[in-house]
Amino acid sequence: MIKQIACAICLIAISACNAKPKLDVEFTAKDLTPPEVLSITPANGATEVLDKPTIVIVFNEDMDVGTLNSITVTVKTANGSAGIGSYEYDTAAKTLSIKIVQSLYLNTAYTIVVTTAVKDRAGNAIVPLTSTFSTDVCPKARKVRPVFNGGISAIAKLGCTLYIGGSFTSVGEGLSFGASIDAVTGKQANGYTYEDINGTVYAVVSDGSGGWYVGGDFTRIGRYTRNRLAHIRANGEIAPWNPDANNSVYALAVSGTTVYAGGSFTTIGGANRSRLAAIATDGTLLSWNPNADNVVWTLATGGTAIYVGGDFTAIGCAIGCSVPGGPFTRNYLAAIGTDGSLLTWNPEANSSVYAVAVAGSTIYAGGGFNAIGGTPRSRLAAIGADGILSTTWNPSASSFVYALAVADSTVYAGGLFTTIGCASGCSVTGGPFTRNRVAAMGTDGTLQAWNPNANGSVRTLVVSGATVYAGGAFNAIGANTRNRLAAIGTDGTLHSWNPDATATVRAIAVSGTTVYAGGVFNTIGGISRNYLAAIGTDGVLLQWNPNADADVSGLVATGSTIYAGGLFTSIAASTRNRLAAVGTDGTLLSWNPNANNQVYALALSGTNIYVGGLFTMIGASTRNRLAAIGSDGTLQVWNPNANAEVSAINVSGSTVYVGGLFTTVGGSARNHLAAIGTDGTLSTVWNPNAGTRVYALVVSGAAVYLGGDFASVGGSTRNRLAAVGTDGTLLSWNPNGVNSVFALAVTGSTIYAGGGFTSIGGNNRTRLAAIDSDGTLQSWNPSANNSVTALVASGTTVYAGGSFVTINGNAHFSITSINSDGSVNW
Repeated sequence: MIKQIACAICLIAISACNAKPKLDVEFTAKDLTPPEVLSITPANGATEVLDKPTIVIVFNEDMDVGTLNSITVTVKTANGSAGIGSYEYDTAAKTLSIKIVQSLYLNTAYTIVVTTAVKDRAGNAIVPLTSTFSTDVCPKARKVRPVFNGGISAIAKLGCTLYIGGSFTSVGEGLSFGASIDAVTGKQANGYTYEDINGTVYAVVSDGSGGWYVGGDFTRIGRYTRNRLAHIRANGEIAPWNPDANNSVYALAVSGTTVYAGGSFTTIGGANRSRLAAIATDGTLLSWNPNADNVVWTLATGGTAIYVGGDFTAIGCAIGCSVPGGPFTRNYLAAIGTDGSLLTWNPEANSSVYAVAVAGSTIYAGGGFNAIGGTPRSRLAAIGADGILSTTWNPSASSFVYALAVADSTVYAGGLFTTIGCASGCSVTGGPFTRNRVAAMGTDGTLQAWNPNANGSVRTLVVSGATVYAGGAFNAIGANTRNRLAAIGTDGTLHSWNPDATATVRAIAVSGTTVYAGGVFNTIGGISRNYLAAIGTDGVLLQWNPNADADVSGLVATGSTIYAGGLFTSIAASTRNRLAAVGTDGTLLSWNPNANNQVYALALSGTNIYVGGLFTMIGASTRNRLAAIGSDGTLQVWNPNANAEVSAINVSGSTVYVGGLFTTVGGSARNHLAAIGTDGTLSTVWNPNAGTRVYALVVSGAAVYLGGDFASVGGSTRNRLAAVGTDGTLLSWNPNGVNSVFALAVTGSTIYAGGGFTSIGGNNRTRLAAIDSDGTLQSWNPSANNSVTALVASGTTVYAGGSFVTINGNAHFSITSINSDGSVNW
């Protein structure tokens, strides 16, 4: 028995020795699955893509960012030239964004290729992808923003040209508040992309690389928040530099890598900086903090000193600034070291100093003062760097001096004065001598012969080589028109340079062959265009210039002809009473129907032009507010006879739909709406009966969309917007506008509305809105600050005209181009 037990134990031991050991190991399968693209924007086959799109590629897993670049993911045309862009990868979203920064070619097919060189984090090559899109046929990128000096009532699009009618008399380049101007042509500098500035520019200095530091009252430049300080690069792009002043900046100066600012601000980037601050060119706020107790108007650098002028009477503070132990008395003038310390220089002006210029060891000051250190000095003075008032330089200006510039041995001054010199006691004796708002004095105190004779205030002066650039509120230099900007040779010769700013210029700086002007203007280079003009879809003013003598209210375009209606009685100096036809080449055509009163609306159908308005005669024939005229000028027998104004016409098939103030057509009751066959027959079934005036109507499919002042249609509530079937049935579409609708346009299933309204369906929509054909209000919300009276929708672009001066708070004068996603082209 014992032997059996022993054998059993032995067998167990042998079995245990032969058992395989168990290892505590877990195996993870290697990722061998190729990654894929989940989506790509623009979608494959997309058309009318903007010329600067952001291409977005979404992956199904996190990618190796090192494999995402312009070699592995390409954007090319058929001939192989690549689109230029930056590549940014978002790990969390697994998304690659390719930002196109150089405009793609128009009307061109592009191919996006994701190659197998793109890999995931495990090193797996992606499933390759090819996707195509094409750019818009017409240019939409803002080359310039056109500025019309009056309202726009009509827009007609033909190809890539917009024909414009209204009450304007000139069209300029929309360079509001700040403009980079070619020193030769006076037009916007080449290669510069203008970004909207939303407030006054008071100060500008060159950054030394073709760009500019600007200061003023603005809070935005383009899409960027920039509170009163910004850096604009040479190509117009907005740099990241963003000091964020809490109030106006009136003066700037650059020394090395430091930008000095003066104004009425009390904080920079949330830190206390009372009217004076220094910001590094990398955006860092420096400790330089002199603490002025009132406005700083002017700054100038001289060695290790910053000379300051303004309305202040003290610099420094008890604690917390770079001049502790103060405040110290400094009346209107002070010098502060680049280390932030207050220098002993203390001239003691007795009133405001608006301009300071440094030449060697002399500091020139101009302003409203009449004494320096108790010694008479009428608005002009020269003080040594040692603080000693010059006894020989005392030109004596008769009124305020706002600007100073020194070149060689000459000091140029600008302001409100009309004389320089005095009978005795100043450095220009035997006077006073007439010098209207601008003058030149030698550094020896003598008056120079240079005498441009500005007829309004001069606010800024800059000398560049042999040219003195002047800006201000003047509109003439001598006998020559120069609106707020002029270039005058140092020999006194007025140059032909004539940018033609529409309002006061407050600041000028020069860099190479470019002049930057800042101020309160909204246009540079206004060109005469009386009531009719043509611009490209990129905003560029074209040569087409028919020159009407009064308002144009309606336009239609076909083939090579633009038909116009309005109040005018002549086109191109030839008689054309309220109706005319102009070729796309600008030639006035023989078409001359001769209406006896205003034409508001035009529509084309076949070879006929249908006309509505206030007229009662066409040529020698009675036509009450409605007429049809052949393209050969023949008056057609069509004669519906409306009893009051016709404001809108739209032709669909063999039906002419009309809207207006009328209450009868052909003697039959038709309240503000009617449908008339092209054979002249009044429709008996289409009689919607609007409560009051209809301004706009447009036909889309089986629906006629209406806009106006009405509050009802067919006895049902319809506030300013409604839709009626072509069978006369009132449709359920009921957006409910608050205030007038003046214009409508349809593209696809979207109805665009423009007018004087401020809400649609209880939602804020300020004068522009987009509504689906099912009545849904879209998010599209450009927000015009005044009435929109003309609309054209083409592809993914809406062109709007009216009397507005801002869109989304940015300057847009009477016309704008807006994409269907709400982004603004110009």
